[in-house]
Amino acid sequence: MSQATKPSGGGSPWEKAMLGVAWVALLFSATVALAIAVTTLHARRYDPLTTNILEDKLLALNRDPKNVSLRSEVRRLDLEVRQTYFRRQAFATNGFYLVLSGVAVFLLANEIRKATRRSVPFPNPRA
Repeated sequence: MSQATKPSGGGSPWEKAMLGVAWVALLFSATVALAIAVTTLHARRYDPLTTNILEDKLLALNRDPKNVSLRSEVRRLDLEVRQTYFRRQAFATNGFYLVLSGVAVFLLANEIRKATRRSVPFPNPRA
């Protein structure tokens, strides 16, 4: 005769610990995903590439190519735009890996929690 098993109500310390780890990992992943979303929306609203400051400076530099101070200003603005772009790209990439890692920890903790769940023998009603 085979006996079915039913999970016990108390739960082992490992089961409780893994449940806590799973919730923390899920909360961490959600927080990082929210930070990425907010940063992306902010970047779209205040994109330095869409401002006309650099464009206007380039046009002025084309009219007066010997202006050294204007040339250095254009270089500074261009460097700032490039640094901002690559910083945002790195933030999004690193954030993606953090979210992916958090989800992996969440799934792993849930699997460990299921594996460590205590089972109490449950009698077969047909016996």
